[in-house]
Amino acid sequence: MVAKEFLKKFNIKSGLDIDILKGIKPGLGLGSSAATAAATTLALSKLFNIDLSVEEMVLLASKGEIVSAGTAHLDNVSAALLGGFTITCFDSNGDVRVFHIAPPSDLRVVIAIPHVDVRPMKTSYARNVIPRHVELSKLILNTSRIAGIMIGIFRGDSDLLSSFICDEVIEPARSRIYTYYPHIKSTLNKLGIKGVMICGAGPSIAVIPPKNMDIGDVVEAIKSEFRSLSLDADVYVAKPTNGCKIIN
Repeated sequence: MVAKEFLKKFNIKSGLDIDILKGIKPGLGLGSSAATAAATTLALSKLFNIDLSVEEMVLLASKGEIVSAGTAHLDNVSAALLGGFTITCFDSNGDVRVFHIAPPSDLRVVIAIPHVDVRPMKTSYARNVIPRHVELSKLILNTSRIAGIMIGIFRGDSDLLSSFICDEVIEPARSRIYTYYPHIKSTLNKLGIKGVMICGAGPSIAVIPPKNMDIGDVVEAIKSEFRSLSLDADVYVAKPTNGCKIIN
């Protein structure tokens, strides 16, 4: 999809043969489709020597999300392109703006991928369960917590960042799809691990553990809670990257 849009936009008549070697299994809420779309956009811009702004690349790459999500949303592709934290928004003129923010140097993220069945077109379904109308009180809470997360990022404090991760709108809706999630989150919160969230449209879970907590203990606690629900899960420790790059 991205390649077709790219060739059409720049009136390129050349054919393409693209091989994709992907280390991210699709359908897990980990941005697999965005990674492919972002990499394709960067590769084609280099191949045809077309200088694109970050915003232009994000808009092109977002076309690839139509296949998996049903809409050309921008957030995952901007993160895949640039790495770290990104903010993608529209200014008062309706123009897209993309900002990159370096993550805290001590940030560690534990990813848990449960062995559960994933429905076809899962991303589109998970978007449709999100409420179309939001209570003002929940909007205020979410907005204030976004500000808190940003303060944690700018201060380079992963503990402060994780303390504000608590969604009042989307996560409760998607928890009805992933019924194991409320138990996992509640138990980890009681252990002092506050930064727990559903990854994208699920089913994976991301955890930002406290800096003073042994990462091995966190991994084992997550595995143990899944086992208590008679579920297996693959658990990985991840670090932020610098986004897409040309390797050869």
